[in-house]
Amino acid sequence: MALALLGTAYLVLVSIATLFPIPLLWGFHLPAFLSPPARMLVFALMASGVAFLWTSAYRSRREGQPSVDLAGGGASPGLTRWMPWLLLPAAGGIFWALRTRTYFLGDQALWIDRLRHGTKVVYSEPLSALAWRGFRALLLAFGIPIEPSVLAILPALSGVLAILLCWGIGRELSLHHRAKWYAAVLLLTGTSQLYFGYIETYPIVGLAVLSFLWLGLRASNGRAPVIAPAFALAVAVSSHLAALFLVPSYLLLVFQRPMRWTWRVAAIALPPALIVGVFSLIGFGPQNVWRPFRLTWSAFHVAAGQVNRPMGLFPPLRVALDMANLLLLVALVPVMLIVGTIALRRGSERRTDSGNPFLGPAALSGLLVACALSVPGAPAQDWDLLSVFVLPTLVLGVAMGRDILDGVAYANARSGLVLLSAGGLLAFVLVNADPVAGVRRFETLMSETAPLSPHERAYGSEKLADYYANAGDRPKGLLYAQRALAADSANARYWGKVGQALYQLREYPRAIHYFEEAANRGDLRGPAFFYIASCHIQMGAPDRAVPFLWEAVRAQPDERRYWAGLGFALISSGDMEQGRAIWRKVLIRWPNDGETRESYRMVFGSDP
Repeated sequence: MALALLGTAYLVLVSIATLFPIPLLWGFHLPAFLSPPARMLVFALMASGVAFLWTSAYRSRREGQPSVDLAGGGASPGLTRWMPWLLLPAAGGIFWALRTRTYFLGDQALWIDRLRHGTKVVYSEPLSALAWRGFRALLLAFGIPIEPSVLAILPALSGVLAILLCWGIGRELSLHHRAKWYAAVLLLTGTSQLYFGYIETYPIVGLAVLSFLWLGLRASNGRAPVIAPAFALAVAVSSHLAALFLVPSYLLLVFQRPMRWTWRVAAIALPPALIVGVFSLIGFGPQNVWRPFRLTWSAFHVAAGQVNRPMGLFPPLRVALDMANLLLLVALVPVMLIVGTIALRRGSERRTDSGNPFLGPAALSGLLVACALSVPGAPAQDWDLLSVFVLPTLVLGVAMGRDILDGVAYANARSGLVLLSAGGLLAFVLVNADPVAGVRRFETLMSETAPLSPHERAYGSEKLADYYANAGDRPKGLLYAQRALAADSANARYWGKVGQALYQLREYPRAIHYFEEAANRGDLRGPAFFYIASCHIQMGAPDRAVPFLWEAVRAQPDERRYWAGLGFALISSGDMEQGRAIWRKVLIRWPNDGETRESYRMVFGSDP
């Protein structure tokens, strides 16, 4: 009965959020942005799931308390062993075909730009960033262009590996060869959106966390040495420093295993030694390790409105609402299983536990860290990082739901849970796979009623400004650039963003003002002076552009287009000889600059 009530409540909440898609219900309102056929499909899956849950509840009340299938059953061990391998090719194709085509969530747009230009920036994910750079090098070696559709292959491959890991976790938890139900519940959650072409480091980080959970379960069950989760923990932390939240569960595992004290000390020391070794090999120094922690602490101070002072209290209601949205978006069925199992065992002699003490600390520490990080951030945008912290809760949920996932009499309940979860995941995937739906949802998340920090509002508005500028909708590009500036007027980049939007609208005098502010406020002097000069050239005053171009080349002497523009402005203002000399220097330094070479021929009638 509890599962049926929870499923019905979820369906009602999704229906209300679909009718009134407000940013506060960001974990429920996804169907509102889909086309009518896609929305009907999503609700059909959810409604079918709820119907199965009520059917199971009715049979349970009529036939009494069902028992767990102690005699086994389900698929044969042979079929269970081979089923994931048969599904892998089709699953990989689905991950890629339904890949995300809007890159607003997380830092996807930033990662696409880095991979296109080969920019090496490492923040808190050294090993996973190295994997992306290796994938980029492989593509270039085969002459394959660096495009989002090609980059989406790596997350899809990560999804294929995630299927195997979830199947392995299911085999560790299932008592009677029903690993397929455990794997289905784990995979049909919002966290799997990471594998649908999500161009970020978190698909790789998620794999590392799942590997640790799988090997930890095997070690806890006595089927693997403790050294296995030790290596997995080192890989997870090297992939992303956020995986440090797994340390308490590993320590519990080490102290639970019977071993000599020397081996226990060695098991505790092994992960740090491996992490230090990996960081040394890839050049990730102590300053890189401490940088994300300093940034996070600064973000807490800013969120509290007390920079450089002890952090103030945060609004617990907003954090609770964000966590509810997150859990029901990425861990719907596992949460339902936890609640349903507690209700099922209430009053019975059986004790409600996780089925494995290794999972409890991992789930608890992950949820606590997710709650903490939701204070300075925007969970609706940063769901990818927070979903990694929720992964142990997913496994804990299916572990606690053994009675339901293994019981013969719960066949309808299992089908209902899978259908309900599939509907939620499909809504998330289809919104991100549809450029129109993805933009509409992100605009809702960035609406003026959304409770966002100034940084998150400015960053999100900048993404929309870039999107509309590239799409040719210049007025909307200007609107969101102005919103970004209004949210964070101390950032020189946003002053330049408004200037660029005005430049594209040919409002050159207004654009000059914003570029001047950008030049005065930060380290964007080169681009700002170049755009000021471009405005003067467009207004027919190349002589006024010359001083600004000199400032631009002083700020960034290695920027070719600044020197080429300086030569053009000098020639256009009548200083032919100095302009000729500048262009010659450009062609000596950049001999492959065909544009400047052609301009030289047109102006002077000969090769330089």
